[in-house]
Amino acid sequence: MSEFEKKEYPKDNGWGKAWRQLEKKNPKSPDFTGNLEAMGEPLKFSAWLGQDGALSFKTRPMTSEEHAKYIAKKAELKAKREAEANHHTDQIRQNIQPVQPKTPMPDPNINDEIPF
Repeated sequence: MSEFEKKEYPKDNGWGKAWRQLEKKNPKSPDFTGNLEAMGEPLKFSAWLGQDGALSFKTRPMTSEEHAKYIAKKAELKAKREAEANHHTDQIRQNIQPVQPKTPMPDPNINDEIPF
């Protein structure tokens, strides 16, 4: 178990993605494969679709090579999302018009001292 803090109902207890295998060369190959992260641990995910429509799946720990690729891809996607967000923010900032005061500003050249 990693340093992931185990709670009764953690927000991101488990998540992942699976992709359908369109070109199966072996009928025993999984119908879906992907990555799964549960309790902070990255896992490989394989699933088979049964004739009755039930989904059977299996997970295993990632090898060190798979783990390195997974972490690199995760960092790449995070950098891409941040770059897109920054680009969007910059576009919004360019379209913001400065606020114009409704009352005119006093002329700095006017001497407003009242002689007594």
